[in-house]
Amino acid sequence: MTSYSDYYIRTIQTHSTGVKPVLGGTGLGKTSGIREVIQDLRYADRKSIYIANRKQLIDEMAAKLDPGTFVIVHRDLESVQLTLQDRRPDFYRLLNDRAFKMYVESYNASVPWKVDLGATRQACRDLEEFLSRGDPYLQKRLEDVMEGQARRVLDAFKAALLAAGGKRGSTSAYQQLIADPVIQSLFPCIEFKQKPQVRLMLITLHKAFYGFFDGKKTLNLTRLQGEEGGYRIYLDEFDFLENDLVDLICRTQEISDPFLFVERFYRTMALYKLPLEQYPLPAKPIRDRIVKITELIKQFEDEHLPFPELNHFTSLLPRDGSRKGKKGPRQSPAIFRTQHTISTSPLYLYQTERSFELVARPDPARGKPYPALRFFGTVSYACQLALSLFKDLEREDPVIYREMVRQCFRGTDFSQQMARLSHYVRIDKKPLTTRESLLEGGYSLYDIKDLQQITDREEVEVHHYGMSLTPEAILYAVMAT
Repeated sequence: MTSYSDYYIRTIQTHSTGVKPVLGGTGLGKTSGIREVIQDLRYADRKSIYIANRKQLIDEMAAKLDPGTFVIVHRDLESVQLTLQDRRPDFYRLLNDRAFKMYVESYNASVPWKVDLGATRQACRDLEEFLSRGDPYLQKRLEDVMEGQARRVLDAFKAALLAAGGKRGSTSAYQQLIADPVIQSLFPCIEFKQKPQVRLMLITLHKAFYGFFDGKKTLNLTRLQGEEGGYRIYLDEFDFLENDLVDLICRTQEISDPFLFVERFYRTMALYKLPLEQYPLPAKPIRDRIVKITELIKQFEDEHLPFPELNHFTSLLPRDGSRKGKKGPRQSPAIFRTQHTISTSPLYLYQTERSFELVARPDPARGKPYPALRFFGTVSYACQLALSLFKDLEREDPVIYREMVRQCFRGTDFSQQMARLSHYVRIDKKPLTTRESLLEGGYSLYDIKDLQQITDREEVEVHHYGMSLTPEAILYAVMAT
């Protein structure tokens, strides 16, 4: 090997797939080798994506590439700012064009929530004033607000594209629209996919993780597969990328209060939205998914459990002196929630005048209790279904998504929390078999024929991440499952 470009070319020629590590210290030519391969017309059969953790690396790569052979995917605010700076007359020509208005009106006719072109124009004026201010401190303070205004502008152009594309996304009106330089400036991925001479897309890890619009849908790292895949992806400074990606994933937290989240969603949908039979017109699959979520909560009425009218939980378990161990009163049971709800002790619910009281033991004098984990599991499942619905809408129709979020969760920070859930996996509706449930729960116990044959202290190899479990641990795993 005479250079890193030779190393890359050899990998390409062998049709290798998967991750190919490239070792070597700083300054040895790993990044310059990427440029050489990308600009070599012999290997222009497949387009490439360059991902870096710092914008500086993106700019450095772009400065040494041939003009017209690459695009840079900026964050939303930068995309709109750069378009206003470089293509201001064409931007307003398109925004005020009669056909553009017609596309937006067509989009508005098909959804319950509308794109307001008046608000879009006001957002443009706000962004232009923001651009004209030279105070870096003030710009930093207003950046989050301007990000929202930039998204409003992009929503209008996305709506026009979606309406022009129709059901198949290949009409002549759509093709004319995506060829417009303004559209390609706002959504660089369109130019990357449409123009053969554009062989490289430059993007930061942050933007690749959270998503970018390709003219029809929002893509991200996890969706670059199937018909959206087939690219050569160069991950520069992967050791830093890995740390940053782990940080992004760790900051992608779950909903802080699923009980309140489900309560707000249920009240809005069941009381105010679903009584309109055509809601949300005309997307019947969306309505069916909403109905399924509300029915999960309605079943509590049949069991005389007034949730979500009552959404307050109390417990005296930490001060329960009757539950004593060798070292004095025991602490209350712990409840762990990951993909599953696990409790260290049985828990039950009794309704009081002001709350649901958690108890460890049924009290015959108070009647039949409700199993707490069944209740928690149902609310958790409803929360998962709602999140899955919102994340699908966020990708497929951002306007409907934001309006539903506003209707359900105004006055809360759930919209910010959901925005961080960039990779929420859609729930598989297929029920699991018993064996699949064991595996999905982390227990590979189906190979054990007879637990009674295990001696007291004999260790048994269980194929669960290569760990060796004692009989007590195995028995506990079976009971817990």
